[in-house]
Amino acid sequence: MTDAYQLITDYLHDRFDVSPAEITEHTTFDALGLDSLDLAEIAVILRKAHGLELDGVRAASTLREAACRLDEARSGGTPA
Repeated sequence: MTDAYQLITDYLHDRFDVSPAEITEHTTFDALGLDSLDLAEIAVILRKAHGLELDGVRAASTLREAACRLDEARSGGTPA
């Protein structure tokens, strides 16, 4: 997976104590017990620390989908 995926999974592990065993690219934020407020927090951290926007990601989104959104934001592309 990409650097964006690693960034997300590291943050989930560090901030939310999510076990690496629980994390796959197909895992949803909802399955990890995260809600829209948690996603808003993640979005703020990514914006402040890395200048990246996490647009279009919901609790039902997979970690892979979120990483793809970040990769698109990095490259200046428009999310699908």
